[in-house]
Formats: sequence, structure tokens, C-alpha cells
Amino acid sequence: MKNTPFKKRILFVCSGNSCRSQMAEGWARTLGGDQIDVLSAGVEAHGIDSVAIAVMSEVGIDISKQRSKSLGVLPNLSFDCVVTLSERAADHLRRLGLPWPVVNLPCESPVPRVIGAPPSLAHYRRVRDVLHVTVSHLLNRWVRHAS
Repeated sequence: MKNTPFKKRILFVCSGNSCRSQMAEGWARTLGGDQIDVLSAGVEAHGIDSVAIAVMSEVGIDISKQRSKSLGVLPNLSFDCVVTLSERAADHLRRLGLPWPVVNLPCESPVPRVIGAPPSLAHYRRVRDVLHVTVSHLLNRWVRHAS
């Protein structure tokens, strides 16, 4: 009987689970394949950003079926690694005092700060590409070398 390796479970958390954590989840699913179980959540759930869906689609990753959720609706799962992508998420998790290893990798939000301002595709693409590198390094450290 062949041994099946233990899958690592990773959670990406940002403020609203609309852009950064959704993009990170998409990258992790693509780069990690069947070596990981990956989820994303936010301090709050703001719905998935359509521009995030579009820029991930440009690199062949479909995140349109992912759903936005808050940490409060996750089932009682354990994680091998929780990755916070915003200071707000990092602060929130520190207050919760959860027993999982937390890695804080703050990433600039691509969402315009001014209400009504049009989104910048270049900014979303830059965040997408930063997350690609970040998630790739994370998977190399936490999944491939920890097995």
C-alpha cells in the first residue's frame, strides 16, 4: 500500500477577503496542486472584486468560483500555516490568540482608497504579481521543505 503524504492546510487572511487573499488562494491552488488544502477568509466578507477576477484570469487562474467569507464562518479546522496579508488581519488574529502558526506578509491593497475612484489595472496586476512571488516562496518553505 502506497503512503499518501500529509497535505498541508494553509489559510490566507486579509481585511475583506475580496482581493489579496482571494488572489493568494488562487495562486496557492495553482502552484501547490494536490500538496495543499487552501482557504482564504477576511476579518469581514466584502464579496470578490471583479477586477481581481479579471487580472487573475489574465494569467490563466480562475478565481470566479471562490466565495468571500469572514473568519467567523470557517468550520473548526486546523491549519499548518495562517498567512495574513494586511495589518488589520494580523492584529485581528493576534487578538483571537489562535493556536496556529501565523506568518505576517503585508501586501498593499489594490482597491482604490478614494470612494468612486476607478480601479487601476496596473495596480491590481502589480499586487497579483507580488502575490505570485510571495505565495511561491511560502509554498517552497512551508510545503515542499516541511514534508
